[in-house]
This record gives sequence, C-alpha cells and structure tokens, in this order.
Amino acid sequence: MKSVERKGNLLLITFKVSHNEFNTVLSLVKTLEGRQFDAMNKRWTAIATQANIDILLGNGFTFTDAIVHESIPVQEAPRKEINHALLPDKIRDYQIRGVEFLEAVDGNGIIGDSPRLGKSLQALSYCMQHPEYSKILIVCPSNVKIVWEREISKWMKEDAVVLYGKTSYDLSMINERFFVVNYDIFFGWKDEIKRKQFDVMIIDELHYLGNVKRYDADAKVKVPVKRTQAFTELSKVIPHKILLSGTAIKAAPVQFFTALNALAPTVFPDEWKFKMRFCAPKHTRWGWTFDGLSHADELIPKIAPYMIRRRKEDVFTDLPVKQRIVVSFAKDDSEDREQEIQEKIAWIKDFLDTGEKLVVFAWHREICERIYEEFKKKAVLVYGGIDNKKKSDRQDAFQKDNKIRLFVGQVISANVGIDLSVADTVAFVEMPFNPGDAEQAEERVFMPGDGKQRVTIYYLVGKESPEEKIAEILENKNQIVGRVLDNRKADKLFK
Repeated sequence: MKSVERKGNLLLITFKVSHNEFNTVLSLVKTLEGRQFDAMNKRWTAIATQANIDILLGNGFTFTDAIVHESIPVQEAPRKEINHALLPDKIRDYQIRGVEFLEAVDGNGIIGDSPRLGKSLQALSYCMQHPEYSKILIVCPSNVKIVWEREISKWMKEDAVVLYGKTSYDLSMINERFFVVNYDIFFGWKDEIKRKQFDVMIIDELHYLGNVKRYDADAKVKVPVKRTQAFTELSKVIPHKILLSGTAIKAAPVQFFTALNALAPTVFPDEWKFKMRFCAPKHTRWGWTFDGLSHADELIPKIAPYMIRRRKEDVFTDLPVKQRIVVSFAKDDSEDREQEIQEKIAWIKDFLDTGEKLVVFAWHREICERIYEEFKKKAVLVYGGIDNKKKSDRQDAFQKDNKIRLFVGQVISANVGIDLSVADTVAFVEMPFNPGDAEQAEERVFMPGDGKQRVTIYYLVGKESPEEKIAEILENKNQIVGRVLDNRKADKLFK
C-alpha cells in the first residue's frame, strides 16, 4: 500500500511495502522537495509541488483525491511570409510551408517531416532567403556528406567545403559559404568552428544527438558523448540552428532534451526537471530510469512552437500504402539458428525468382555478408565502414542496372541518405532495436510522388526467438514516439 493525502500545501505520504521493496520506496521519498518524517504519525510529508506529485504518481502511489491536469491546446507551427522569388522552382507547397515556419522561428526550429519529404531542401531554401548568412555549417552522418555536397551544388549552385580528419586546420582563409562535417569528427573541429563564427548550423539526423552520456567500460563511469557536447557548446554561439530528422527521438522523449534546450533554453532550461516531468521517472534500487513518456498533453503543446512535422500521408494524395508482414521461421536456438538462416536465404531466393527487385536489411555485418555471398552475381552490399564513393556507386547500380536485383544493407549504415526507390519491397532478416531505425530503413524505397500504389515490408522472424521479444519492444517504443511527435496513437508496426 502506497498512498498520499493532500492537506493544504502538504502531501501526507504513507507506505507499507515488503522488506525487499522498502529501501527503494524510502529512497524515492527522500528525493522529494521539502520531505520530512513525521515520527508522531509515522508518515512522511512533502511540499505539494507538481514535481513531487508527478514523482509519486509515476511510482505507484495512490492519491486519496483526484489529480486533475488542465489540457493545453496544441497550436499549429507558426508561419511568416517569405520572398517566393528566392525559392527554387521545383519546391512543393508543403516545403514552402516549412520555409515559412523556419522564417517565423528565426531559423531556430526542428523540421521533423517523415523521411524522404525533402527536409534538406527546406533548410537550404531558408538559407536562400538570407543571402546575408555567409557561413553555414552542416553536421551529418559521414555517409550523407556526399549527399549534402550534391544537394548544395544542385540547389544553391555553390561548392561546399567537406571537412575530413579529427584534427582541425585553419578555416579563416576559406571563403566558401557551406561547410560539411560528420558527427564522428565534429568534436575535434568545434574550436575551429567557433573561431569561424558561423551564422547557421544545420543538424541532419538529429537523433544522433539523443545521448548525452555513454558508459566508459575502462573508467567504469558515464562520460559525455563528444558530438553532443560539441553541439551543445556551438549552439550557444551560432545564432540560427535548423534541426532535421524524420525520427527526432528514437525511443523516448529523454532523447529530445538536448535539442529543445538548444532551441528554447528559457522554456526547457533544466534537464533533470524535464526528465522528472515528461520521461516517466521510475526509481529502482539502482537509481532513476527515464524510459517512457509522462504528461504528453503538456509536453506536446510546449514542443509545438519549435517543430513542424508532416507525414507522407499528410502531404501526398498518391503516396504508397505501407504494408508490414511478419514471416516466421524455425525456432531460434543454438541448434536451429543455421536452419533459420538457410530458410531466410531460401525466402529471398524465392522472391528474386519473381523477377522483382528486393531490399534486404540486417543488423549484423556478418549476416549481410552471408546473404551477399549467396547472391553476389545479382546483388550489391553496403555495410559500416564502406567509403561514400562505393556506397553511391552501389546505390546507382541497384537503381539503374536491371541485372542487380538485390540490395543488402546493414541497418545502421544504409538507413539514411540513400535512394532505393526502384524497389517496392523490403525484408528485414534481423530486427533493429528502435522503431526509428526501422522506419528510416523502410523509407529508402519511397520516392514522394513516384506513383507507387503499395510498398510491402517483410519482417523475417525466428519463432520463440529474441527477435519476437524485440518486436514487442519495438511496438511499445513506436507508440511512445508516435505520441510525442504526432500527438496521436501510432499505427501498429505489426498488424
């Protein structure tokens, strides 16, 4: 029994729990603001702040009176008039709306459109509105640098300076307008970037900044994630920050704080308070966890002024219908693992016998290589570590060569910055761990307005396997992400 009674500006807290649970509950209560132990009545008291109430509600305490939260209306993303004469010819109406949003927020906002809706064009179009911005930095995954270089050449008719190496060099004498750097070397360049005094920073694939700290196994402590640290420092000195991602958070809203704090530090000033309010805090014997979503009705209106998000079905009437199908294989244990892999390879072979093109994703490189070896005369392979030129060539071969009918990609290396729209079928032979990774990979076969009527995604899953459990986790995470980003119950991943 864990109960709370409100009396004036105090919370009267009583709990009777098992011996094993007692220390965890006691530690939780001791985190409350203004807590005191009332020895006479054998209970704890704390100040009746909203934060204290949220903590107790989120950890299984029952209030004797109803807790009522007022619903805050969600406002549309703001808009401001722009100079249409400065826009590119082929920009779509919804993309113009995105540029109007960026103008309204003075170039400090999130474009959270679904993958393949032209977020980079919207960011560049905002820069077209402001020729006075002479130094523009783009931060992106390494495998997308070549894509940005091409986009800048196509739309801006300018050359970009692509930065390489973890050791920086003097940029003061370079007069180009656009600079592109990847996350892996971002930290090493941050001081030189500061000295260059950029006007605009465009962050592509924002979810790369979702983690603030990582665990250092050697030091046995959590240490700052360097790319996130670099972004946080630079966001304080670069006046305009455009953040792009079709999956701005991959699993939980705790990953959103870094971006929101950079855009609106007065609205989102305190990470701890953000996590305690909006990230379903749970106190365990090992400390606090923040793996969920709480007070969505309050968080979503707070985010709305700083983000615009459109899904494909919102902006295109002729978009493909996405269908997901789970295909089960042999029980996944040490004896049957090889059988399962063979069955999946046989499934791929049967599909290719239809003459259609297929995109296959796996999580582990060795699985990708195993599949590629089976079909290498009619397949291309993309995995972590492959250079951007080879990646681009293999994409082009799949897109243009009728003899190449299978694309095999490692999820974390081939799920962004790549166009596989010649195909309309995707198969996952291993489950990714986040719905964001799954969606990004799936969207490689979409090309807005290409006239497809249906796209099918197969998830090839071993029976009674860890992948079945991962599928359940994916579904739960998908619901959380959909609630935060789209303010609605997400469509089920696996129907």
